[in-house]
Amino acid sequence: MTHIDHRRNERGNVFFYIFVGVALFGALSFAISQGNRGSVQTLERDRDKLLASDIIEYGETVARAVAQIRLRGATAAQVSFAHDDLSATYGTPGTNPDFEVFDPTGGGVVLKTIDAASGVGVPSMVFTGSNEFIGAGTTAGTAASADLIMMVRDLRADVCKWINVLVDIQSDSAAIPVDAQADFTLFDGTYAGTQTLGDDDTEDRLRNHSSGCFRDTNANQYIFYRVLIAR
Repeated sequence: MTHIDHRRNERGNVFFYIFVGVALFGALSFAISQGNRGSVQTLERDRDKLLASDIIEYGETVARAVAQIRLRGATAAQVSFAHDDLSATYGTPGTNPDFEVFDPTGGGVVLKTIDAASGVGVPSMVFTGSNEFIGAGTTAGTAASADLIMMVRDLRADVCKWINVLVDIQSDSAAIPVDAQADFTLFDGTYAGTQTLGDDDTEDRLRNHSSGCFRDTNANQYIFYRVLIAR
């Protein structure tokens, strides 16, 4: 009788250990999956911050080049973005190389293709003189107050958010500022001040920020901007 009870106890112990083993394996698998998920999220966040930083830095590079060209005597209308790989609207490369942003003797900027991972589809770079930005120069709604602005269109929301975080416009948990009036007319030396940017955000967060990102509610896209010449 004692022998039989002993065997039953052994079977009970075996089932108990199997149960504990299955439970521990399940807990370990869950912990690993959660850890992997956290690692992926961290990698995606770091990637988006890097992409955002890259766009900001390129905007600064272009802004410095424009400033150098202005110091050489170029008027705000003479600054040129002519390049063989850009729209002919910007002008013909080599026409006035000293005043051309992408010419080695002018601004010396190497034309950059925005990383596709930054955008929805293919992000595009635009240089326009058809907007004025709130807090940049004067805001009068006229051609004389229009600013020269670089834009990168069709960004992903997370990249846009990190641009704003990096330039101290918003926290990473806040909503992205909005605007409904961006004009994307390519700059050919002519300014038009029909649109004011940065004035639709209820918290007025874009004012006095020379670079940042907003959601264009009319075009339904996220747009990086860098004011190159404030007028």
